[in-house]
Amino acid sequence: MPATDSRALAFSRRRLLQAAGAACVVPAAFAQDGYPSKSINLIVPFAAGGTTDVVVRAIAQAMTPRLGKPIVIENVPGAGANIGAAKAAASAPDGYTVLLMSTAHTINPAMYSKPGYTQDSFAPVGSIGASPCWLFVGEKSPFKTMQELVAALKANPGKYTYGSGGSGTTAHLAVELLKRRYGLHATHIPYKASPQAFTDIIAGTVDFGMNPVTGTDALVKSGRLRALAIGSDARMPAFADVPTLTEVGLPGVDVLGWFGLVVPKGTPAPIVATLEAALRQAASDPGVRASLAGMGTIARPSSKEEFGKFIQAETGRWSDLVAAIGAKAD
Repeated sequence: MPATDSRALAFSRRRLLQAAGAACVVPAAFAQDGYPSKSINLIVPFAAGGTTDVVVRAIAQAMTPRLGKPIVIENVPGAGANIGAAKAAASAPDGYTVLLMSTAHTINPAMYSKPGYTQDSFAPVGSIGASPCWLFVGEKSPFKTMQELVAALKANPGKYTYGSGGSGTTAHLAVELLKRRYGLHATHIPYKASPQAFTDIIAGTVDFGMNPVTGTDALVKSGRLRALAIGSDARMPAFADVPTLTEVGLPGVDVLGWFGLVVPKGTPAPIVATLEAALRQAASDPGVRASLAGMGTIARPSSKEEFGKFIQAETGRWSDLVAAIGAKAD
């Protein structure tokens, strides 16, 4: 697959700062006809209690006073986040159903023959934030640096393995992107769930993995996993000793575990604007930003237009990679 300039896929810092600054001066907006007049249902296509679920609840709580009505979280997990997305796509476009969209929803259309939705099923509201992926080994691993691991992968084709929560997950495709770009060799070991992969990586029966910081930060902090490099444009303050992939000579593999909000296509523009303003204000709130940072997530508020372009770029990026490696859903 031709290398994709990661800069074209990432939100620019300048535009994000502009968006955040604008959010600070946007008043609490209410659409025509008194929207919202009742609670808003936010479909989260993941199980309750997970890190993504915790992050979105913080955002929903911050949006509630800005909308004047509560946001009720509905967890609809299953089929790699497809079931929740399909339910949202089939909902009335009246502003009372919102979907948490994530990286999975730009991968799944290429992985599943009938995911139950397309990107045209939704209208973007805006981005919440992102968690960069980092590559890690277990606490017993002989590899202390990314350079050591890369040298071993190149010198021993077929010897080493990496684990993920299943084919087509961000964790799987992030490693495949790294492999294709730099001629590395490692065998994929898919699991039913990410924690199972982490357990075997810690035990040393699987050599390494690559996942978003959110959800793995506690294992790294405890020393059970050792992060070798992170796929972001700068080091994370909470893990300042972990170099970026660019710093270790592997640029262009900036993979994010990201999420934002969308609504069913056809939702009236004034209603989308109301949700967009509330979301941008919530994601720009210093308390919310600090809360997300504590979970390994960088708040990245954006306009609906910016988020829409990002979704399109990510969909194309992963579609190309899935086709190139012939990946199929487990």
